[in-house]
Amino acid sequence: MKKWIPRSAVSIVIFLIMMVFQQMSFFQSVENLSSDLRMRWSDKQQADPGIAIIGIDAKSLNQLGQWPWNREIHTKFIEALAKAQPRVTVFDILFSEPSSNGATDEELAQALKKLRFPILAEYGEFSPAVKNRQLQVQTLVQPIPALQSFLTGHINVMPDNDGVVRTGLYRFSYQGQPISSIDQVAAESYSGFPIKEEKFPMDFLNRWTIPYELGMNYPVYSYIDILNGDVPVKNLKDKLLIIGPTSKGLFDHYPTPIGNEVNGVVIHAYMIDALLHDRSIRPIGLEWAFILAFVIIGQWVARACSMRLGVPLTLFLAVLYAFLSLFIMNYYHLYITIVAPIVVLLLSYAGHIGYNFFNERKERQQVIRLFGRFVAPQVVGEIIRLGEDNIKLGGVKQYISVLFLDIRGFTPLSEKLSPEEVVDVLNSFFSDITAAIFKHGGTLDKFIGDAVMAIYNAPLSVENHELQAVKTAIDIQRSALQVQKEIEKKYGRTVAFGIGIHCGEAVVGNIGAMQRLDYTAIGDTVNLAARLESNAKPNQIIVSQQIYDRLSSMNIDEVNMNSLGTIQVKGKSEPVHVYEVNY
Repeated sequence: MKKWIPRSAVSIVIFLIMMVFQQMSFFQSVENLSSDLRMRWSDKQQADPGIAIIGIDAKSLNQLGQWPWNREIHTKFIEALAKAQPRVTVFDILFSEPSSNGATDEELAQALKKLRFPILAEYGEFSPAVKNRQLQVQTLVQPIPALQSFLTGHINVMPDNDGVVRTGLYRFSYQGQPISSIDQVAAESYSGFPIKEEKFPMDFLNRWTIPYELGMNYPVYSYIDILNGDVPVKNLKDKLLIIGPTSKGLFDHYPTPIGNEVNGVVIHAYMIDALLHDRSIRPIGLEWAFILAFVIIGQWVARACSMRLGVPLTLFLAVLYAFLSLFIMNYYHLYITIVAPIVVLLLSYAGHIGYNFFNERKERQQVIRLFGRFVAPQVVGEIIRLGEDNIKLGGVKQYISVLFLDIRGFTPLSEKLSPEEVVDVLNSFFSDITAAIFKHGGTLDKFIGDAVMAIYNAPLSVENHELQAVKTAIDIQRSALQVQKEIEKKYGRTVAFGIGIHCGEAVVGNIGAMQRLDYTAIGDTVNLAARLESNAKPNQIIVSQQIYDRLSSMNIDEVNMNSLGTIQVKGKSEPVHVYEVNY
């Protein structure tokens, strides 16, 4: 239960950080890009055959002259268009400035009356600031007085921060009056029914996501061709026509999710088509729920799987979620945020992997500290490195040095002491002995009553291990002098160490049963070291001929040895030449 507390703390911190980033729209630019890609990859829809575009194109500008044109041209155009009897005519053109000849404005109004549903454009000039979550309209640019009896709608475009037009402004308020978009007015005029606003989820500024469709094309006719009567009437009859600039020189084009230079009239066509057919993209919302879910999933993967499996699994889940979002948007027209959940999934997985690494390292250090009190730290490290599954019975032949030590005079001393005092005396000796062994890279093999066995060059290699074993013995004997004086003063008994050292090949490894393994060394080398120790006098260090030869070949001046001749040891038919180390 306690382990869940820090893990939960990691998850909570990641969740809170991500929610702060989400509130700051930190990932919004990347989220917009993901939305654009999903829109491009969605299944294609058929364009409404009743919608067409009349473009003020380069051909028209070449023949009619520089924009803007005088009212007489527009009047002749509208009269020519009225013969085709379109159902709705949308003018993505502002007639906001009266002409120098007022009569031409009146003639334009009379021509517009020949159309069934002409809809004129108006334009709101907004303050840069949003107050009380509402757009602040400073000025409403409207048609000239002669044209104000006709239906109107605003043509405002509101690009995102990156300049891309992803949303349409459904309406805004001006002096307490709602100003509908020209797209809404056109769709309602064409269908004869009001738009069901609940079908089009809007944000607090009354913006809704435009469901662009890549490859959804509308017929486009040239303004000059309509004026000249070169377009068959049947192509325009009962149509919803959108009239506006298509020439690049008029700069009425915008970046959108499906193209970098999409004409404003085409954007209006997309919006009107979507409004007519109730096509909308509905945000699911609940970003906090998705973020929380992916925090938990990342934590679960980090805990349940190894890194070899966890990394590809995490990436697979991220890709699967991305494709799921595309599927949901494509078939159900639902929008789910994608960037923040994927980022939090990767962050949660990485965060908990980091926590696992930190926790395992901490536990490893604790194990080494605790287990190192019973066996050498090198052995602990080897066990942790190999893992439980790789620790097997058996050993290998290894050239090692072996040190045996026995406390002389301890048995008579222990008879005078209580059990607690016996343990206290042993611990005082063994602490210094263990420190000396570890200092010189030895492995404390075992305590045998009041004796100690240490090996060198296993399980880790130790350079000049014969010398290190001898140095260990010297350090032990020197440090024991002070302890011996304290023991004699306190208990009236004298104790001393006898040490024997030998080197050679031995079998080193895990010996025992799987329920209880003992990392140790066995063989003739170990036996001879033990025999040398048993022949050592109090405060004496005895080494074999092999140790003497190895140290002599190293030209070691710091170790002084003298020959003791040969001795007969148990288990050996031939006498053994031994040397005493002077310290």
